[in-house]
Amino acid sequence: PPCPACPNQGQGVREGSACECVSVLTVEMFFAEQDAGSFNQALLRSNMAVNLNTFLYQIKVVSLVPGSVVVTLEVQPPRGEAELEGAGAMVAKLDPNQGGDLALDDAFGTFAVRTIVLPYTPPAPAAEDDDDDESSVV
Repeated sequence: PPCPACPNQGQGVREGSACECVSVLTVEMFFAEQDAGSFNQALLRSNMAVNLNTFLYQIKVVSLVPGSVVVTLEVQPPRGEAELEGAGAMVAKLDPNQGGDLALDDAFGTFAVRTIVLPYTPPAPAAEDDDDDESSVV
């Protein structure tokens, strides 16, 4: 059976896991000159891994919508880690508004990064209130 959706935006199911939710950077890309039948997902994953300085296994294609192809992919944390480090540098590479210079193989033609969803950050544990403090005001 498929895994249930992860509870928080910015999380995804780790590739090859037993439904483990991890913090991911989600990217939606639009390819104007492509069609779903011949779209090369393996080449896209490889290009993205090089551009974002990650391992290939960290890049997961989540969906591919036909027409002018829209691809949603996730950048997952390395094995053994639940949170993705370095997302800020990845966003800077992807986002043209931040000077992003994402370079893909010429076979992809014209493309655009449509949306970027930042990784989920768990809330910080609440600070314990120390009511036993015996300090006095002088």
